[in-house]
Amino acid sequence: MNTSTTTGSKQQKSKVNSKPSSNRAASKPPNKRNTAGAAKRRNTAYDEWFDVTAQPSASSRSSSSSSTRSKSATSASAQASSKAPAAIKSAAAAKAVKKASTKKKRTTKPKRRKLGPLALLIRLTIAAVCLVLCWCLYAYYVVIFHEQQPLAKAEAGIVLGAALWNEQPSPALKERLDYAIELYEGGYVEYLILSGGKPENRRGLTEAEGMQQYLIKAGIPEDRLLLERQSRDTYQNLMYSQRVMDTYGLNSVMIITHHYHTKRAKDIANYVGMPHVQTAGFQTEVLNESYHYTREMLAYTKWQLNKLFIPLGFMI
Repeated sequence: MNTSTTTGSKQQKSKVNSKPSSNRAASKPPNKRNTAGAAKRRNTAYDEWFDVTAQPSASSRSSSSSSTRSKSATSASAQASSKAPAAIKSAAAAKAVKKASTKKKRTTKPKRRKLGPLALLIRLTIAAVCLVLCWCLYAYYVVIFHEQQPLAKAEAGIVLGAALWNEQPSPALKERLDYAIELYEGGYVEYLILSGGKPENRRGLTEAEGMQQYLIKAGIPEDRLLLERQSRDTYQNLMYSQRVMDTYGLNSVMIITHHYHTKRAKDIANYVGMPHVQTAGFQTEVLNESYHYTREMLAYTKWQLNKLFIPLGFMI
C-alpha cells in the first residue's frame, strides 16, 4: 500500500512538474537562426549531390538551352502570327495572287507582229481622213454660227463682187447691192467701195463697173461710189479695197455680203490690216444655203492654209 501510494504520488508530481515545462516550451518562440542554418545546410548538401549525380554536362545544358530558346521563339512567333489581324492576312494573300497573275500574263502575252507597209499606209490614211473630217465639222460650225454684231456707223461700206449676167448683176449680187442701198440710205455708211474685177478670158464690164451702173440707176450719187477693178477673189477684194481706203483717207469700214461669207471676209480684212472692221451680213433668198455653206466651209479651209503660205510667197 505504501508502494502504490508512493508511486501515485510520484506520478502526480511528474505531471505537475511536466505541465509547466510544456507551457514554457510552447510559449518560447523557435530559434530563427537555427532554422535558417539547418535549411541552408540541407540545401548545400542537396546541391552537392545534384552536381555529382543529376546535373547535365555543359554541352547538354547549352543544347537544351538553345532548343528551349528556339522552341520559345517558335512558340512566340506562332503566337504573334496567330494574333495578326485577319485583314492583314487576307491583304497579303490577295497581293500574292495578283502578283502571280500579273507574272503569268506577262509570260503568256503574245508578241506583237510588226506592221507591213500596206497596213501602215492604211492606218495613216484612216487617221488623215479622221483629222480632215474633224476639221470640216469645226469649219462648218464656225461658218454657220458666226454671230452678226449690231451695226455701227462706218465711213465706207465694201460691197464684195459676184457674177454678172449679160452685163447685169446676178440675183446674188443684186441682193448685196440692195442691202448696200438700204445701209447707205439709213446713214450707216458715207461711201460705197465696189470691189470686183473681170474674170479671166472675159470681155465687157468688170464686176465693179456693173455694180456702179446698178447703184446709179437706184439713185446713189456717183461721187459716193469708189471702184476697185482688179480683184478676182475675196482676198484680193479686201487687199485692193484697203488701198482705196488709204487713198481717200477712210478709217472705218463695213463689209457688205451674205451671212455665210462674213466669217472669212472679216478674218481676211483683219489679216490685211483694215482698221475698225465690222460685217453686215444677211440671209439669202435666192441661193441654196446648204450648198453655199458647204462651199464656204471649203473656202474657209483654203484661206486658213493660205495664211500659212502667203508669207512663203504663194497661194493655193
